[in-house]
Amino acid sequence: MNSEAEGILEPAPPLFVATVKRRILAVYFDMVIFGAMWFVVAYFVEQALSIILPGYAQIISFVVVEILAYRVAVSPGFALLSIYPIQLERGQEGKGKRILLVDPRIKPFETWLGMITASLFLLDGAKSLARWTLGLPALPLFGYATPVVNIAAGIVYFIIAYYIFKSRKRGTRMAFAWMAAWVFYVCVMWNRWGQWFLGYQRARRELSGRPFPPERMEDLQKFVDTYQGLMPISLVIGAGICAILIYFVHRKMRYE
Repeated sequence: MNSEAEGILEPAPPLFVATVKRRILAVYFDMVIFGAMWFVVAYFVEQALSIILPGYAQIISFVVVEILAYRVAVSPGFALLSIYPIQLERGQEGKGKRILLVDPRIKPFETWLGMITASLFLLDGAKSLARWTLGLPALPLFGYATPVVNIAAGIVYFIIAYYIFKSRKRGTRMAFAWMAAWVFYVCVMWNRWGQWFLGYQRARRELSGRPFPPERMEDLQKFVDTYQGLMPISLVIGAGICAILIYFVHRKMRYE
């Protein structure tokens, strides 16, 4: 009886082939992460060597790196979306075919809400990592420390996104902790957000080559002075909405 039981084979795990949409999304994630890193590298190259890297250099570099990464199926996008290659056995036709699969421990437990939430954290992480290189004003309190703060925040966002993509509760727990820390920070800096908003809008218009006319700046200043608490209130409400979203994502997480 035991010998018969030992001879019974366990069913093989299901195979999930990576769809074209999933592979395109992986390439898009690679582009987002590569673009953020490129901004940081270009900034330091410009500061150290006074060389401004042309825009086409970023495109060419990404295409070359992505082609190499796709050939070996190893890239941040593939890792985030749990894509891995397998090589089929070689038949009479010659070389075996390579196919891209999705980790069966992850794919069955993915949800649209979790994927969207993780993607938003990834995008915010890339923005945080690169935004300071554009000369936009630092968040209140940090001043010249903004590169360190922004880079650290970007890395935290990347880690949260990675764990949520992997259906791990530690990712949503980190997101809860981050939201709580953000609300505390907003409340501590409550009376400084109005002027920060004003400086941020001015800097964005200057970067786009369309600075505010003086009368428009006066109107904005009056608006900020009148509704000083509007900015921090909106930030707290936004954090609350994010926390509710993360709660529903947390309930769907499979692993610790």
